[in-house]
Amino acid sequence: MGARVRAFDWERSPLGSISSWPQSLKSTVDLMMASQLAMNLVWGPERIQIYNDGNRAFMGTKHPGALGRPGREDWGEVWEAAEAIHRRVFAGETITLEDQPWTLLRNGCPEETFFTAYFTPIRDETGAVAGNLVTGFETTKAVKEKAERGRAEQELRESKARLQAAVDLLKLGRYAWNPQTNELQWDDILRAMWGLPAGAPVDYDLWRACVHPDDLARLEAAIQRCTDPRGDGVYDIEYRVIGKTDAVERWIATRGQTHFENHAPVSFYGVALNVTSRKRIEETLERRVEARTRELEEANRQLRSQVEQREIAEAEVQQLQRLDAIGQITSGVAHDFNNLLSVVLINARLLSRSLRDSGDREGVELIRTAAER
Repeated sequence: MGARVRAFDWERSPLGSISSWPQSLKSTVDLMMASQLAMNLVWGPERIQIYNDGNRAFMGTKHPGALGRPGREDWGEVWEAAEAIHRRVFAGETITLEDQPWTLLRNGCPEETFFTAYFTPIRDETGAVAGNLVTGFETTKAVKEKAERGRAEQELRESKARLQAAVDLLKLGRYAWNPQTNELQWDDILRAMWGLPAGAPVDYDLWRACVHPDDLARLEAAIQRCTDPRGDGVYDIEYRVIGKTDAVERWIATRGQTHFENHAPVSFYGVALNVTSRKRIEETLERRVEARTRELEEANRQLRSQVEQREIAEAEVQQLQRLDAIGQITSGVAHDFNNLLSVVLINARLLSRSLRDSGDREGVELIRTAAER
């Protein structure tokens, strides 16, 4: 930037040629060009800008056109606020602004930026303030990272608050387990589930000893699954415990997650809930369902028996109906046969009167006798 400043046509600017500059201006510009800090000198009532290489990085597309021009022509989007600061500095005030927000149009579109800047009045040979030396540091990235951390921390606090509310509402017991050392950390809610007083010491052996013997094998299998690095590390089981001091049987529903490092389980965190009441209700419902099922089975058995008896009765009725039909047919045939026999008897009598031969009469008599039977 030193070469660019020297090559600039200052005679066309309000400052005039470099040779005509006051020593205070020359000395300040020399100081700026030698500094590694970002500096921008705003000189005179026209607010003419002269800046160094460090400040050039803040300019975006405004560089190099901003060199030697009034600030209002390049920083119109923030000039009202900037000019208010310049007036204070030109009045002799030194100003420091930390992480000050500025919305700049330095790359063609609005950009939210933050700067920490020091505004120092520069006096000329008469002692009057002739310029404002601005030394700045862009803190946009740091401010946004801080804001992001703040949001993350706030979300974490809110998440912890929601978790604590859920824990308090559901009376969840929280615990941690070190799979390498078997060290346990329990809260007092979990201690109460094991029939222990608040603050009572706990260890792996005590925890295991209170598990109901009928559930111990399932529990050990669940532990093996959740500590196997080939699995998902999830621990999810319901089992019974017998209180250490009160001998009360309780149902515990618990879920947790194992964390692995180098394919080895290194930590475990979980929650537990006393579900004894739910289990009692489920057992009562199961008994009622079983009883109702037996009642339905008995009702079905009786219904099947009634159906079978009805089918037998219907079969008997059908048999009687068939026999009655046969009887009616037989009766009709017998009636017709009797009518036929009557004809035979009449004819037999007539023949017996007209026949002379004794043998013929004997044959007709036999026919008549048979018909009368």
